[in-house]
Amino acid sequence: MKTLYKLIKSLFYLGVITAVLGFCAGVAVAIIVGRDIPQLPDELEKLVLNTRTEFYSSTGKLIATMGEKNRVPLSRISPHFRHALLAAEDYDFYKHAGISKTGILRAIWTNIRAGRVEGGASTLTQQLSRNFFFSLAQTSSRKIKEILLAFQLEYMFEKDEILEAYCNNMYFGSGAYGIEAASRVYFAKHADQLTVAEAALMVAVLNGPSLYNPYAHPGRARNRQLWILGRMEALGLISGPERLAAEQEELRLKHYTEAEARSNYFLDYVKGTITRQFGEQFLYYGGLKIYTTIDQRMQSAAVAAMAGNLRQLDGLFGLPDYAARSDRAANGDYPQGALVAVESGTGAILAMVGGRNYQDSQFNRAESSNRLPGSAFKPFVYYTAMQETGLSPASTLVDSAVTYELPNGQTWSPNNFEMDFAGRITIKKALEKSRNVIAAQLITMAGPERVAETARRFGITSPIMPTPSLALGTSGVSPVEMAGAFSVLATGGVYYEPYAIKRIEDTRGNVLLDPIPRGREVANPQLVYQVVDMMQGVMDRGTGAVIRRMGFTRPAAGKTGTTSNYRDSWFVGFTPGISTACWVGFDDNREMRYDDNGYMRGLTGSRGAAPMWGMFMLKATEGAAGLDFSVPPGIDFLEVDAFSGLPPSPSTPPGELIRAALLPAQVDAVLQKAGRTGDNSPQPQFDPLDF
Repeated sequence: MKTLYKLIKSLFYLGVITAVLGFCAGVAVAIIVGRDIPQLPDELEKLVLNTRTEFYSSTGKLIATMGEKNRVPLSRISPHFRHALLAAEDYDFYKHAGISKTGILRAIWTNIRAGRVEGGASTLTQQLSRNFFFSLAQTSSRKIKEILLAFQLEYMFEKDEILEAYCNNMYFGSGAYGIEAASRVYFAKHADQLTVAEAALMVAVLNGPSLYNPYAHPGRARNRQLWILGRMEALGLISGPERLAAEQEELRLKHYTEAEARSNYFLDYVKGTITRQFGEQFLYYGGLKIYTTIDQRMQSAAVAAMAGNLRQLDGLFGLPDYAARSDRAANGDYPQGALVAVESGTGAILAMVGGRNYQDSQFNRAESSNRLPGSAFKPFVYYTAMQETGLSPASTLVDSAVTYELPNGQTWSPNNFEMDFAGRITIKKALEKSRNVIAAQLITMAGPERVAETARRFGITSPIMPTPSLALGTSGVSPVEMAGAFSVLATGGVYYEPYAIKRIEDTRGNVLLDPIPRGREVANPQLVYQVVDMMQGVMDRGTGAVIRRMGFTRPAAGKTGTTSNYRDSWFVGFTPGISTACWVGFDDNREMRYDDNGYMRGLTGSRGAAPMWGMFMLKATEGAAGLDFSVPPGIDFLEVDAFSGLPPSPSTPPGELIRAALLPAQVDAVLQKAGRTGDNSPQPQFDPLDF
């Protein structure tokens, strides 16, 4: 019995010592971590004024802000919103002292199972305190700070003061901070006028301003709203009939142009980049200074080019004036467009327009669309074919009817756009004229898988189906991908990933992000230049010649793209310094056809997207030096017949002469085939005229 008494006594003292040590350790951690807790203002309403995020252009000029709030007292906030908020986020708000014991235990269990700090069900007080902490990741120390500050908030302020600050401080998406701004943005009314259904939707958005944005994701927002209404009924905050009436209420979302004017497609791209990398809280509550790559002069030129080009196409399609239309829903009946310009030697995005009107549609077609590039994909095919087979721009193939057996047992018989054949033709001339049959032969020789590998090395990240029809651009891409990929040609084989953010600073001036553009060599400079030289022919004499007729005379190269049934119109081109991708099409992927004196024609890359490229680049390069493309060592130039690939004879028409950029061995091969003497350079293992 005495032994048992000693054991119990020892365990008691051990427990006391453990508790004391645990308490001391907790106090020590709280003191150490608490040193970084910010000083709370005497009046909680001041919290509403201190988290503005600013966006700057590439020259450091302020171009936009987010975070301004329209503060209203709690008495001017609909009780429906307060009830929905408490039901969904923190029903015990008026009972706890800043934290929820059950919520913490649930969060601890969740984090233990996950093996990392993932966060948990936070009270409204904790969520409000989180706005003072600006961290790139969920960490234990940040969570402790959040709890300590929540206690401090509860100690210093009344519950209604905390709730009022919360309602005025949180982000509701679409540029709206605080419930008053959100009510005006989404419903064009004040916060005290919200119905039960509207209030539930506003609380739904709070759970994830991007994820549950009713403009971008109406289905998700609706499901979350219905859950909140059910929760309100279960807690006795509304009756069954009230819930049913709210579920059946037709919500008419309004556009609030004042808020929309503070954003655009490029800023959405910047915000999306930050959110994907650091999380929404980093962006919405950080009070950041975000220095972007945007060139305001070029951005203005891009907006003007988009508007001018699409206005011309509206007339071509017989559509009424877009600005004068009465029904915003008719937006889908008009062609859309996208334009992205990147600096070739860095990847900096200089201009981005993702549609004809941001207020009508926030979908960023420059980034998020996945459209077939058509013949704009051919430069990847030509580069790969020359790399794999030793072909040169002066090599010839026969443009005639061909049929290929596909792995699935079907056959593929590609046709040229003009539905004719040119016979023997150099591959340079074939690219100038965008001959589909030649591209099909080239991808068959090189292998579709190798062409897909080339495209991926050049920066195409969208899924690519390595089939023979890939030669004609049958895998979807985005304009920003194409602008980045074609910049590889402008740099002589070096890829720089397109980026939009130069630097991010916090409220104290600490640099949080300062990326350094790093290029990687992905292609042979000599082969790249041969492709560039061929693509200059596209601009000067081929399908892109419309741009020269517009008065753009600077050294440039590019490629048109027209897809089957005229659903997509592309032009992607570049100067030594700027790579620009332009796309035109309908959002519903309908065909683009117009009446030409009784004959229905389809919209090509030359007629649709190329003029937009020309309009933009004329302004974008205004006043800049007219630099030419650098010729790498080992490239020689030889004038040849565009169809035979041989040096011209006296009878060769001047219009059939082209200048081919060749390697020394390729020059010798051409001269020897013509019966002339070349030097002793190693000969390629092919006969240029046998292809």
